[in-house]
Parts: sequence; C-alpha cells; structure tokens
Amino acid sequence: MKGLVLLLFSFTSYASWHIDLSGHTKAGSFSSRSNKPVIVAIIDSGFNLDHPLITNRLWINPNEIPNNGIDDDYNGYIDDVVGWNFLGSRDASAVFEINERQVTITKQNLGDQIYYDSLEIVREFNSLFYGSGLTRKENRVLDSLMKKINEKLERANKFVTSYQKEKKAYELAARLLELELEGLTYQSLLGIDKNLLQDKEKAALQFLTDKYSVGQTYQFTLEEIELFNIQINYHYNINLNQREKIVADNKDVLIEKGYGNNDVQTNRSFHGTAVASVLAQATEKSDISFMLLRSLPYGDERDKDVINSIYYAVDNGADIINISFGKYSSPNAKEVWQAMEYAQRKGVTVVLAAGNDYLNIDHKTSYPSPKFGSEKLENTVMVGSHNRKQEKSPFSNYGDQTVDIYSPGENIPIPDKNNQTNLLSGTSYAAPLVSAAVAKLKLYKPDLNIYETKSILLEGSYLINDKFPALDIHQSLNLLKK
Repeated sequence: MKGLVLLLFSFTSYASWHIDLSGHTKAGSFSSRSNKPVIVAIIDSGFNLDHPLITNRLWINPNEIPNNGIDDDYNGYIDDVVGWNFLGSRDASAVFEINERQVTITKQNLGDQIYYDSLEIVREFNSLFYGSGLTRKENRVLDSLMKKINEKLERANKFVTSYQKEKKAYELAARLLELELEGLTYQSLLGIDKNLLQDKEKAALQFLTDKYSVGQTYQFTLEEIELFNIQINYHYNINLNQREKIVADNKDVLIEKGYGNNDVQTNRSFHGTAVASVLAQATEKSDISFMLLRSLPYGDERDKDVINSIYYAVDNGADIINISFGKYSSPNAKEVWQAMEYAQRKGVTVVLAAGNDYLNIDHKTSYPSPKFGSEKLENTVMVGSHNRKQEKSPFSNYGDQTVDIYSPGENIPIPDKNNQTNLLSGTSYAAPLVSAAVAKLKLYKPDLNIYETKSILLEGSYLINDKFPALDIHQSLNLLKK
C-alpha cells in the first residue's frame, strides 16, 4: 500500500465545495445539469458505514434484494448491496438495513479476514521456491530474494527488541512517578515540580520529558512494536498461508466472480474510510454516490483482487474508479492493465495515487500502471500531491510522462465518525480530490467522455513551481460553461 506520509487546507467558506480543490481560485456557483447520479467506485481497505459523511452517500445496488441469500441480478455476487469484500471468507456476511438513502449494517458475521498480507518479494520467492526445474539464473534470483528477506527480518527483529526495552523503561519511569501512561502528554510532564522528587524520580522524569519532547511517546513505541511485528509475521513471512484458508479462491484463475463476501466494513477500515471521507467532503452531493470495494490489506495488494474489483466496478455501473494504493512489483501487471483498458472501453475514468516515496515513476514503475509496453491508457489520471504553499509535496512521487496532475495532499483534515479531526498526508488523499473533480464534471455534463474529461482537467489546471500542473476544478467547470 502506498504509504501515508504534511497542507493545512481550507475546507470551508466555498460556495459549492466543502474542500477547495483548486488551492488557487475562489469557487464559483455550481449547479448540476443532470438527473443521472454519478457513481464513484472506491477500491480500498474497508469502510465504516456508520461514518456520518459516508452512510447516506452509498451506491445501493438497484437490482439486488438485500439479505435474501440470492444473486438476484445474476452478476456473480450474492447480496452485494453496496459493493464487495474480496478479502474475506465466503462464510461471512452482513445484514443491511436501508432507510431511504441511509445504509446501516444491522448484523455482522465478519468471519476470518485478510487484514495483513505478505509483500510481492515474498510471493516471488515462494513462486520460485515451489517451482520445479529452476535454471541457474532462477536459483541466483532465489538466493538474492532470500538474502533481501532475511535482511528485512533481521532489521525488524532488532527494532522490536529495541522498542520492547524502551517500553519497559517507559513503564518503570511511570511507576516511579505514579503516572498513567495513557493520555500522558509533554505539557503534563512539564507541569511536574522537580523539587519534590527523589534522584531516581528526577531521572525518570528527564527520560520521559526527553522522549515526549520529540514525539516519541509511549503510544508511539507501542505502534512501532506492532508495525515491526507485522513485518515479521506477515510482510516477510515466507510460511504465510492464510489466503488459501480464509479467502479460498482459485489461485489458478485471475478473473473469478463470487469469492469473498458482501461485508465491506471490517476492523481495519481506517484508510478506506478516510479516502471516502475526503471524497464526501469534496462533493457534498447526494447525487454522487460511492460503490465500496474492499481489496487492500496492510501489505501488498493482490493483483487478482484489483483485477476483479475493477471488473466489478465497471460491470455494475461505476463512472469513476478511485485507486489510492500501489506497489512497485506486479506479477500480473498485464492483466491489471487489461482490466483498466476494459474500463476505458466502457467509458470509465480511473484515478490513481502516484505514491509517497519521492520516486520518479517515469523510471520506477508504480502499479497499477497506465502503461504496458508501448501502450498507454487514455482513461487514467495519475495524481501527485502538493501543499498550500503551491509546492510539490516532498514525499510525492513524480514523473513528467506519468503523473498527470497534482492536488492537495498534505495535512488534510479528516473527521472520524466521532467528529474528531485527524490530519493525514499522502497521495492517497490527493487522488479522491481528483475523483471528486471528475464526478463534478460528469454531473455538470453527463455526456462528457473520458478523453474530454482528462483534457478539461489538464486545460483548467495551473502550474506550481512553474512545472507541475495542479488541479483547479473551478477553472475546469468554467471551461465547460463556455
């Protein structure tokens, strides 16, 4: 998954946009010229359907009778009310309640899920290791992969050991000072009177103050332990075999309908919910709805899940597909490209996040890629990130031939379901702003085709750093009005 790597951006006081998509011009008035709703498919990690920004914005499958255990529309998916989960057990399911436009899950049989998965380097190793009759070249590749995997595991184990020691130090210091680590802040530590402390207690206070002053809190330490344990147990685990047990899809078939289940709401839905929240704030229109597709684990997404998500989205009426993830190795890159080419033939725009590794992806391909060999798709928009200073974000991938446009992606305020605001950064959150812009253009001019859409976006853009085209939806809408 493309990393979450900071733009304090104005999210209010615009006539027709809650999130200002231009960063450059003031919003003009906007009114829809279409009665036809626009459907944005979001392929991501999962979604909290009870989030107030999402619950009444969902695409509802018009040809599926909820909760009857029958594939009413014969699309290969049973009770797919708002989308599909390609990472869960076939035995799992959700019961939906629809009250006008508001969708809630009243009962979950969540079952087993893929929350964390291996990386492509491990899958490539296993593919070679369990193959037969390896050539000398393949044996060298196998040895090289094993070396890289072992280096990553050794690094992760060192970090776990180091952070475990640090965790014990935090807990000892807190006991000496009779402090609760939960909710402890740097400011609260500064309020402790050192004159009332013994030498051991002073040392403990100094330790905590030094750590908290640079953001290395107890909670941060716990998160780092979890992060590196995930790397050990999942990302670089060559013995991981959960996919076969949980999803139980046919590993020899890439295009396969019906594996997984209808429950898109899981215990690891933060990223998908955040992406959907950005899209919701940037549109604020009930006639722009979201089709939810869960295909993204913490680890490298499987090409098969991406392929089937794209086909599902296109075949079930999506106008736009938002892909806020990616990786740098794709064993089935051709088939993923073919799925996006199918979307192109059906007039569906695919919006892709460029990634957060400050790489020139003209040279280091980020997948899913609009290019395959000498061919390049015309329905894709690759999105980088810029900040409120009108600068390309330092983390954003770039590429003159690959990244089409940049949009806000630093310190984006995203409210959770309890209305607490998180500041998130990354091209993951720049991409849905472009998806929102495409949806607005489609809503204003329903017969706008994929070629015209991309042309209008680029023609309406402005340059940052005298080089990078940046999204200006208001200017693009003005071009349509001419």
